[in-house]
Amino acid sequence: MKKHYFLSIFIVLAAILLSGNSFAQKKLVNKAFTWAKQGTNLDTALKALDAAAVDPTTKDWAKTYYAYALVYQAIGNTQVEEFKSLEKYPFIKAFDNFKKTYYMNGGSAFKTDIDFALTSLPNILANAGVEAYSAENFSDAFKYFEKSYEVTQMPVFGGSIDTILIFNTALMAFRSNDYENAIKYYTKAAELGYGEGDTYAILAESYKGKGDNDGYVKTLKDGFDRYPSNL
Repeated sequence: MKKHYFLSIFIVLAAILLSGNSFAQKKLVNKAFTWAKQGTNLDTALKALDAAAVDPTTKDWAKTYYAYALVYQAIGNTQVEEFKSLEKYPFIKAFDNFKKTYYMNGGSAFKTDIDFALTSLPNILANAGVEAYSAENFSDAFKYFEKSYEVTQMPVFGGSIDTILIFNTALMAFRSNDYENAIKYYTKAAELGYGEGDTYAILAESYKGKGDNDGYVKTLKDGFDRYPSNL
């Protein structure tokens, strides 16, 4: 009887401790959420969320990643220098966490707010891509344009297709010698008819850059068959 009694006491105490730890972790997430909204203590907010993301009580909680998204968004918008240096690609990280929240269990509670946040994100990312391009940082420009395109594939945009964005993503991949991604996005642009024969010509050059001579010749032939007047 004593053995069972002490075992029961141990189980109850363990449950209390676990419940207390769960409450503490969720309290930290809620604090990070508030700090993100206020644009304050963003460094502390990130540390709190880093801990919450590996804690068993909060690592699968949708609000953890929604708070992450808001913190990264706040870092992207901040004018405080010490916060600006916390993350090199804050808006990319913000979207990745918005997307994670959107599709995970419990994420439906945040979908309306996420949809609203996403509506402005393609332009923010595309503008960052233009800035990187102007600085001749083509690999960063590709990151921003590709992520901008990924955002436009979310349900809130209703399946709309931005062919210029696809073409620019391909161009930045090509300019940074990332021929695999150049082929991927130029192929999308070609399928949509954007750029006509010129797109096929650059797609062919992407195969050539990759060292795929068969792909190079075939793409030129396909382009000429489709647009015979384009020299």
